[in-house]
Formats: sequence, structure tokens, C-alpha cells
Amino acid sequence: MADLDKLTWFGVGGPAEWLFEPADIEDLKLLLKRCPKEIPIQVLGAGSNILIRDGGIRGITIKLSGFFTKINFYQPHKILLGRVLVTLM
Repeated sequence: MADLDKLTWFGVGGPAEWLFEPADIEDLKLLLKRCPKEIPIQVLGAGSNILIRDGGIRGITIKLSGFFTKINFYQPHKILLGRVLVTLM
């Protein structure tokens, strides 16, 4: 179990059964590829605009941070945005 209250802006909520913080896109792809279909998956971004029930979240909660908060330029016409649109304006 992993406490989620410290990962939300409101500072409330129960634990995640499993918490996964991928280092990069390849890490995320690997989890999604290998995770059995019957295990529920939830994605937690910056933790704003979300209330987590005191009973917590079953399955895997994916916390996107680090690599996923950046703007990554790959090829001349390919950009991976890991930010909310409003922060880019």
C-alpha cells in the first residue's frame, strides 16, 4: 500500500494498492504490456482536481511525474508533451 494523500493538492485520500512511478515512456509501456488485464489501472497526474476516497484505490495507480512533466522534442515534427496545455501558454 502507498499513501496518496501527499500526492494530491487537497492532501486527502486513502492508499493505492500499488503505486508505480515510471521513469520514462519505455518504463510505462513495459508496465502496460506486462500488466494482466484483470488488474485495474488508474492514472494520477499532478494530483489536482481529484479526490481519492478514504478506502483507497484498488490495483495499480500510475503517478506521472519527472519525465512526464517536460516537453521532449524528438524528430523535426514530433513533440511529446508531458504538461497540461495551460502551462504552455
